[in-house]
Amino acid sequence: MPDRYETLWDLTCHYHIALAQSEPLAKRTKSNVSLKQFASCLFRNLESNSGEAICELAPLTPSGVNSLLKKIDHHSYTISSPESGFPVGTKFKPFLWHRTAPIRPMTLLAGYLAIWLKKCVVPYQSGDALPLEVLYPAVQLAYKKELSLLPVMVANIHRGLRQISSAFTRKESESPTQIPTIKVELPPLHSPTTVI
Repeated sequence: MPDRYETLWDLTCHYHIALAQSEPLAKRTKSNVSLKQFASCLFRNLESNSGEAICELAPLTPSGVNSLLKKIDHHSYTISSPESGFPVGTKFKPFLWHRTAPIRPMTLLAGYLAIWLKKCVVPYQSGDALPLEVLYPAVQLAYKKELSLLPVMVANIHRGLRQISSAFTRKESESPTQIPTIKVELPPLHSPTTVI
């Protein structure tokens, strides 16, 4: 299914572009991008009050790509020996050059579904961070692959109820400690149930 992998590659590049554009670069401990930054990397007019339609973001100019490359200190490189079928002298450009092409409609759909999955289906307590693992199921959903999302949603509801009940039943003498969060994984992709 080359189309799915092309969309996954495209979306992953945009994820890393959003990560490169996020501020401040030095203080990040994890390589997760915020939902707002990811959405802003794909769509424009998100926060516009002018009534303009939300649409895909325009491609970056070469000067915009070069300034981002300078910011994250990435460079093109040329191989000096044959590697994985690539001949000597093949030049590899950083993923940021991917942003000079227009965003494909399927990539926009998968990006929207990734945001939806994070906000509605698997809302971890990590707040605004979009984990990279959400991209592949989002691409699968964009290509009408059926995933069983109900068990994940029910597990999140049970986790939330368990956290609320333990907070209410905690004795006053006990120090209020952080309730541990449990990361609920997305279901296996071969599940036969329909999409919610």
